[in-house]
Amino acid sequence: QKHMRGRIFFGGTENRSTPFILATKVQGLWKVVYQGQDGPYCETVDTYSFPAAVVPFCISPDEKNKGEYITRWR
Repeated sequence: QKHMRGRIFFGGTENRSTPFILATKVQGLWKVVYQGQDGPYCETVDTYSFPAAVVPFCISPDEKNKGEYITRWR
């Protein structure tokens, strides 16, 4: 396995309001490339080739409305 998503579980269930991490293996070592509560930026997800099964959506800048972001489902 090359990619990983981690999130805190309470009572055996995933709590979607807690921060999570995305990590990928780089030269055989795990590297955390994202940590937070919001969706990760598409640039990060694409740079490390995360599959949609691990990261189903990401956030991209909206070129028409500067400063705004759109969610991209993968």
